[in-house]
Amino acid sequence: LELRRCRLSPQAMLINVLRCKLNGRPLAEAFKHPQLMVEAAAEAKQALKQMAFLEAFRLFKARKRSQAEEAAAAGGDGGGDAEGAS
Repeated sequence: LELRRCRLSPQAMLINVLRCKLNGRPLAEAFKHPQLMVEAAAEAKQALKQMAFLEAFRLFKARKRSQAEEAAAAGGDGGGDAEGAS
């Protein structure tokens, strides 16, 4: 089973982090605490970097898998022709 994550905008990520940090309190309360905003912004930025890295790694693996499948198909086709000619 492959887990897919949708890419979030930086604003959406920041709001999600703030909601976690506020534990159910209104978002307006976050604007009253500058330190909380700084921490949330740093955490959101780190999470976005991590998600971008994971997406790049997933795409790299998919490309490698595709190349391996193409090579196997090309090798199987070429080998079958050589055997038939002998």
